[in-house]
Amino acid sequence: MTQLNLDILYEIIKEVHPSDTQTLNGLALLCSAANHAIRTILFARVRWPHEHRHDPESGLHFFPKSLWPYFK
Repeated sequence: MTQLNLDILYEIIKEVHPSDTQTLNGLALLCSAANHAIRTILFARVRWPHEHRHDPESGLHFFPKSLWPYFK
């Protein structure tokens, strides 16, 4: 099986607008390298506290720790 060169993958990702999350989510499914590169784009604008991420019973809902390195 032929592998996609990572330089080409990054060029493709750079052409997608950051607000086009549907396309970015699809590209993230290509391979782990694409997924890793795209996470930094998808989570670049995370803001906390989020007004819809809590409930009276359990309080605040936090993002998984595995995603924290991708937040700016």
